[in-house]
Amino acid sequence: CEIPAHEVALHAGPSDVWVVVHGKVYDLTPFVYRHPGGWVPLHRFAGGDATAAFDKALHSSFAQDILSQHCIGILDGSGALCKVPTLAGPLPAGRRWHAERRIDMLKAHPELKELFGPIWLTHLVGVAAVL
Repeated sequence: CEIPAHEVALHAGPSDVWVVVHGKVYDLTPFVYRHPGGWVPLHRFAGGDATAAFDKALHSSFAQDILSQHCIGILDGSGALCKVPTLAGPLPAGRRWHAERRIDMLKAHPELKELFGPIWLTHLVGVAAVL
């Protein structure tokens, strides 16, 4: 289904996060606090176009698969988004940066360990050893 830009812009609250990536609309509300890079990037682009940030972060195919699970429609062709966030400088990318954010997230929210499998946690321990 096609979703107008003004509808996307309405979903920019802390408990209601829609973003546009490559012309598709995603409801990331259920994923916000499970995002390995933390909730800040998702809130920063809520209600707007996150394409540049998503591409700049060099997301893996696994991350792209997760994103596709949250697709709720296609942005209609009626014009630009009502709210278009701009990048305030380069976004950090790479395994080390993401691992550091995940470690910070797990320190702040230890209950999230249950959401991640043992392989993911083992990877973090290995990365943390080199940090």
